[in-house]
Amino acid sequence: MDLSQVVLFGLVLPEPEKLMEPWLLRVDKALEDDELVDAVMVVLRRRWRQSIRRGRAGTPAEVALRMLAHKHLRDWSYDELEREVSGSLVYRRFCRIDATKVPDAKTMVRLGQLVDGPVLRQLLQRLVTMAATAGVTRGRKMRVDITVVEAGVHLGFKVRNVRRSVSRRMREIAQGLRRRGDRAKRAIRRPYRRLLLITGRLVRQAQRAAEQARQQHYAMRGHRRRHVDKLIGLIGTMASHGRQVVRQTEFGAVVRVQEAEGAIVTDIAVDDARADAPLLVPSVEHHQKLFGHVPGTVATDRGFYSGRGERLLGERGVKHPVLPKAGHRTQDRIAYERQRYPNLLPATTGAGDYPSTKTIARILH
Repeated sequence: MDLSQVVLFGLVLPEPEKLMEPWLLRVDKALEDDELVDAVMVVLRRRWRQSIRRGRAGTPAEVALRMLAHKHLRDWSYDELEREVSGSLVYRRFCRIDATKVPDAKTMVRLGQLVDGPVLRQLLQRLVTMAATAGVTRGRKMRVDITVVEAGVHLGFKVRNVRRSVSRRMREIAQGLRRRGDRAKRAIRRPYRRLLLITGRLVRQAQRAAEQARQQHYAMRGHRRRHVDKLIGLIGTMASHGRQVVRQTEFGAVVRVQEAEGAIVTDIAVDDARADAPLLVPSVEHHQKLFGHVPGTVATDRGFYSGRGERLLGERGVKHPVLPKAGHRTQDRIAYERQRYPNLLPATTGAGDYPSTKTIARILH
């Protein structure tokens, strides 16, 4: 039932679109794209082999897409998503739910797990294409940056109670962080190493437990054997996550974010590279694949600089590679980075007042 047809206390409810924030209206229009909905529909149909012909009707792809998009736009948890959408006429219309039942938090968690990295990349590329078609961006400028985010890794099994040891290490880290600068770094180095040792010990214990279970499960029958097989697989998965924790304790997850003019994010990915410079040329190639041409301007920070990368960008047709050089710079290099490029400042800039390389990097940031 459409919300505009609902009568409450003798009054007809107002049209929810008239109550939407302007930016939410623009998002609402963008999510009407059939290709976006179809991409989610394909994923939902793959969840169960016979889901197209059998079983109860599931959450429509359009509703799933809009619910998940709204969750991330508002930075809500799944419980907050269910509560807020249930109590808002505007959010019900945006999510195409109207007067029907709102999917609960557990359902949205499962749907969120289905719409994973490859699907999100497909959705992002479609949105970039839509932005280019609408003239929001033409791909003339590109900026790429690297950030380190907390890695979402969880150990889901209990091998040994190490709560007291971990709590003690965390208190030591908290005390060390009260200091400043290099003193704080030195103070937390030792407790972090101890946390790594604890994690490594738990991983080894889990692997030993799994190996012992493999040696014994052949003598089991029926549901007991199936249950043990499932546990062995779970322990193997969790042990892999534990090793990932050890690898990421110091570095975290390295995320590459790429954007074009118009504040349009054109790519985001987790990279295993330990250096930024090798990511520069592939980022430009991805931009060229999206827009059909290389950007006229490429801006990065010092971490992406390399002589080879700067040369390859020039060979590919990038007119203005804004790549500040790290370390010692010759006078020629300083003069090169201080040169001024035309047509790169906002329209309010006076004629002839062109920005330097450093200014361009700050503007495109």
